[in-house]
Amino acid sequence: MQLRLRDIHLPMRHPFTISLGTTTVQHNLLVELEQDGVVGYGEGASSHAYEAFTAESMRAALEGARPQIERERLDDPAALWDQLAPVLGHNRFALCALDEAAHDLWGKLRGAPVWKLWGLEIKN
Repeated sequence: MQLRLRDIHLPMRHPFTISLGTTTVQHNLLVELEQDGVVGYGEGASSHAYEAFTAESMRAALEGARPQIERERLDDPAALWDQLAPVLGHNRFALCALDEAAHDLWGKLRGAPVWKLWGLEIKN
């Protein structure tokens, strides 16, 4: 798999204020995993409430795991999680963004939404 990381800055329609500060632009990290010409996407959001988990710290964690990620061939997102949790477990935001991208890619490679692959149904 190929890993790509992109910083995205999302202007907020309204300022978001909590006791730790005000956000007017949300800095997120977009995680892309590509295999066989198909791309899956995941996203990790920075937060005032979790100062240790910034887009920069997520990028650093994923860059540190890049060699292991890029050696893998995605067959099962849960197996990828199990392999990378010991490496990325200190930064759950990075691990989550990678997991989102892996599940998106997994569904696209199989030509079906993940909820269908899991055997779920949408009830109206």
